[in-house]
Amino acid sequence: MNALDFAKEIKIHIEAKYPILWLVSFEERRAEKIVEDLCRDMDSKYWSWSVSRGLYSAEKKKWEPLGREKVLNTIEERIQKSEANSNLFLLKDIAGYFASHEFLRRFRDLPAII
Repeated sequence: MNALDFAKEIKIHIEAKYPILWLVSFEERRAEKIVEDLCRDMDSKYWSWSVSRGLYSAEKKKWEPLGREKVLNTIEERIQKSEANSNLFLLKDIAGYFASHEFLRRFRDLPAII
């Protein structure tokens, strides 16, 4: 799939209000750039989280150290403080934490507050 098709596919799912998308790509940086560009075009706030760097705000152009134990709380806060459907969170490395039943349950509960 080329970058344009990938972007169109993601945009369709966002516009259809899918609360969670699971993206698999060996070209992580390229996929991240496409998602960030889509957010800018759709006037959405873009956030990226990785276990090694923390939470990135495209709006502020900076990283905030944030570990696994706080990432879901922070996402909930950002969602509750903003306009509906104005956030997109790209969560790298998140699947590694699904072994924790509590973490997985809290992750699955996120769409309820969106």
